[in-house]
Amino acid sequence: MLGKFFSSRFQRAEKVVLYCLCTAALVVAGFPVAAGAQQAYPDIAATSLSGPGSATPLQAISVTYTIRNLGQVDAGGFNLGFYLSSDSAITTADIPIGTVSVCGLPAGAQLTVPVTLTIPSGVPMGTYYLGMAADAEGYVAESDETNNSLAGNLIQIVYNLPDLVPTAVSTTATTVYTGENISASGTVVNYGAPIPCTLHCYTDDDTGEQVCEDRVAFKTAFVLSSDNLLTGHEFAYFYRFGSIAYRGVCGLGTGQSTAVNFDATVNPYLMPGDYNVGLIVDDLQYPMVSQTDVSNDTLVGNNGNKVTVIGPDLVMVDVSGPESARIGDTINVSTTAKTLAGGAPTSDVRFCICTNPDPACTADFLSSCIRCVNRGMSLAPLETSSTVATPMTIWPQYNTLPGIYYIKAFAEIGFMHEDSWFSNEVDRSNNCMVGNQITLTAP
Repeated sequence: MLGKFFSSRFQRAEKVVLYCLCTAALVVAGFPVAAGAQQAYPDIAATSLSGPGSATPLQAISVTYTIRNLGQVDAGGFNLGFYLSSDSAITTADIPIGTVSVCGLPAGAQLTVPVTLTIPSGVPMGTYYLGMAADAEGYVAESDETNNSLAGNLIQIVYNLPDLVPTAVSTTATTVYTGENISASGTVVNYGAPIPCTLHCYTDDDTGEQVCEDRVAFKTAFVLSSDNLLTGHEFAYFYRFGSIAYRGVCGLGTGQSTAVNFDATVNPYLMPGDYNVGLIVDDLQYPMVSQTDVSNDTLVGNNGNKVTVIGPDLVMVDVSGPESARIGDTINVSTTAKTLAGGAPTSDVRFCICTNPDPACTADFLSSCIRCVNRGMSLAPLETSSTVATPMTIWPQYNTLPGIYYIKAFAEIGFMHEDSWFSNEVDRSNNCMVGNQITLTAP
């Protein structure tokens, strides 16, 4: 049943309308109360329901209903639920569109009231029965429970624009390193107007032949989020600093779904921690598709299971250079490093010649150095060895004096963003290492 399939996902979108409808709206006369059995009960009956013939999602509609108490006893407070149903059998498993609270209904009384309800977003395009159900929770014991629900007129739900909704996203990964691959999958449904798939044709510069390809109508992004409140702006954030992954979709018809599969690389700059798996449809900052509703374009999935991201841990294992040189010479220095955890694709290694033999990266580390040069280094997750070498000229104009010095190397991982330095390294205490001594002589 269509209504049963969609009931759970529309509970969140249901607009609850609360009224306390008492004697001022009641008509008591004119409905004879039947002679009863030994024990009398109320009997709440839904007798009429009418509304518009068509509506769009998020549209407020006016509905008029009538209920009667056919029993011999006054009915206490109860709720009226309103629904969209694919058939004339109205149940609470159908798509809810609103609730009215009635504070009571005397024996023999009739209540006719107009009420404003809102069609929730994500309702598939199509024709439905407008339905109501009285006292579905069973607050009132009645002599007849079979006349509480009623199907009214047919109502057509139409869309003037598409409505893209991510309905599933998951990954089997539980722990990943920065820079490591992660696979994920998701599903996107279009509940609104169709999005056509068009071709983009061009002439190949090399062959001169015409080539036609599917044109991307909208993009989907797989992200890792530190909370479960995706705003859609994560799309731009991850794209700017190394997108987790995105996939283009050519088009999607009304009521159709498409699977999107991702084979992504975890953002190398992502801070260590636990992350939710998320799926974003279209970029909310720079959308490619105009939609009926953009509030349902994000989804946190994976059944609440988080993915633990482990950051990089770069370790210096060797630093070397010549044991002697003249001031003014150009020497070659090298270092070997490894990663104990996540990858470090853009680390910066600083080679220095210093008077201080302290292997720690103390505050006076640079102040004791007479010459430093930088060199980039790239390491994959859990890479056992990577060596980088660079030439270094010992310039005499720095008032370098002959003597014994030490070759040091210091690695730094991170990136600049909005004039601030960020580092996601697990342990920075092992980034500095002292190599061999070097004796510098006069030129």
